[in-house]
Amino acid sequence: MSPLEEACAGLMFPSESEFPLEPFTWTIDAPDLDERTLLRLTGHPDGTLIERVDVDGFFKNVVADEDWHGEAEKEQTRKFQVLVRILKDTLRDLRVYRAGKIKIDVYIAGRAASGEWAGLKTKLIET
Repeated sequence: MSPLEEACAGLMFPSESEFPLEPFTWTIDAPDLDERTLLRLTGHPDGTLIERVDVDGFFKNVVADEDWHGEAEKEQTRKFQVLVRILKDTLRDLRVYRAGKIKIDVYIAGRAASGEWAGLKTKLIET
């Protein structure tokens, strides 16, 4: 199991629902992972709303230590902090793409040492 797989095992990303974080690896024939390439790789139809967001902004709520956190919340926050560190340490040109509205597919992707694009995918529900 890779460090990224280990770090995301059992983690659920919170939104109006919770979804797991799932590792992926893509070999692409394009010079960069842009919105059009992402749509092709993920099977989303042309015209799907794609938004690129900052990695730190995407994770800010799940990595923040809050005074009201109990032990379970503190442990969850620590796990997300470790996950973000591993993403940043192992992937170059890290970015987050959000695809869709309301039921949003999220792809946290960067270039691995192998040259492939790798990262995590999850879903968000935002009504």
